[in-house]
Amino acid sequence: MMRRAIGLVAILLMVGCRNRATGPVYRPPLVIVFADVTDSLKGEELQAVHDSVTDILDRAPENTTVIIYPIEANMAYVRNLFDETVPVAHDVGVTAIKADGGKRKAWATKVIGELAAVARNAPPHTPVSCLAGALRRTARDLESLQDMQGRPIDVVLITDMVEECDNSIGDKKVMLNHPHIAPDITAARTFTRTFADLRNANVYFIYPPGSNSGFDITRP
Repeated sequence: MMRRAIGLVAILLMVGCRNRATGPVYRPPLVIVFADVTDSLKGEELQAVHDSVTDILDRAPENTTVIIYPIEANMAYVRNLFDETVPVAHDVGVTAIKADGGKRKAWATKVIGELAAVARNAPPHTPVSCLAGALRRTARDLESLQDMQGRPIDVVLITDMVEECDNSIGDKKVMLNHPHIAPDITAARTFTRTFADLRNANVYFIYPPGSNSGFDITRP
């Protein structure tokens, strides 16, 4: 009987020591958001940017790291407005759910207030919306982060897509705030090098609603 008991204990120890992982190891997601606050956006469009930021923070799964930047002229030096990891909930009770919702709402209120401050302080009618710079900044940030292998990465740009940048693709000035942008598009297509390595990331664009964007550009 003693021998049988020892044998059973040995089997249990062997089973317990086995690697139980049968699939890919879970890696917490990373979401990097760039929010457009330039003067090409008016009224309902700015509100839509704020609503999109709120929605992302409200829907981010537990253990997701969310980083939020404003889209500005020099994206190499702009500081992020938000860098937090959504906590894992150990309680699914009503009180805990309300507390989680309140925390996310407070986050959104803080970020929206800072985006509004950036918009107020931006010089009017100057190159202040560098989307190419935002993508380059993403590539630089991803290079600096540790242990990113296999981690889901989403890059979200909430913008009307009006590039106004002194240092755009090919290190050239690109200003798409006018109706005749064909030469700018042609120049961008001639650039054959990789200006931002985002091969391991999913990139999404969210367009704020509105019939017009920029100064003279009609957007469908």
